[in-house]
Amino acid sequence: MSNAAREQTNIAIRPATADDVIGIVYVQATTWIAQYPNDTYGVTEADIRAIDWHGKVPEWRHMITSPDYSVWVVAEDKNVYGFVTAVEHPTAYELYALNILPAHQNQGWGSALIETLLEGISADVYLQVATYNHGARRLYERYGFAETGAGGSFPLPGGKTIPTLHMRYDNDQGHQFVTRKSLAARSGVRESTIKWYTEQGLLSHRQQEAKRRRYYELPETLQQLEEIQRLRESGYSLVEIRKHLK
Repeated sequence: MSNAAREQTNIAIRPATADDVIGIVYVQATTWIAQYPNDTYGVTEADIRAIDWHGKVPEWRHMITSPDYSVWVVAEDKNVYGFVTAVEHPTAYELYALNILPAHQNQGWGSALIETLLEGISADVYLQVATYNHGARRLYERYGFAETGAGGSFPLPGGKTIPTLHMRYDNDQGHQFVTRKSLAARSGVRESTIKWYTEQGLLSHRQQEAKRRRYYELPETLQQLEEIQRLRESGYSLVEIRKHLK
């Protein structure tokens, strides 16, 4: 599905509610069954199915209602197709889980969920990911996460384990991450104008996700916008503005 087609559906990202718990657990179980069997480590589909998925229900109820957790879902009405969650710790956030149903993967929803979750966070973010989940690792790397070493393992009921590694985004500048829509709301500059500035190379963006999404950093981008607006009002040409900003 193209991004244009995706935007025309009734599927949307929203905060999770208690009514989403069963859907979240279903997505988690279905995704794990599809992704985590691995011949190299001897992990079978039966090993994944043996996880106490029913026991995850009260865990997710707690996460959705706890002020320490942020949980977002990709859903169409009450049908949950994916989710992401993070928990706030004293000095950093932990990206706890990101799962998309196999039928809805590779449509930009993983990127959109990460952007939604990270938007406004001004602290370091870390996570653990299965060593052989290469697709997830590539996705996190596109957002600036870097491997920091072995993360241990996830134990399975039969005694087997899924090896994991740590990844971390060091937000040492205290930046906040925003999408173009949120940047427009914060700055008062129209979204179409911000898009044009970016395409002209006047505004830097951290990544370009799902072909259309750009991810900006605060407060530097707001300062850039203010300077560009000032120069335009002073009659500077595009070439002059570009030279001035270098």
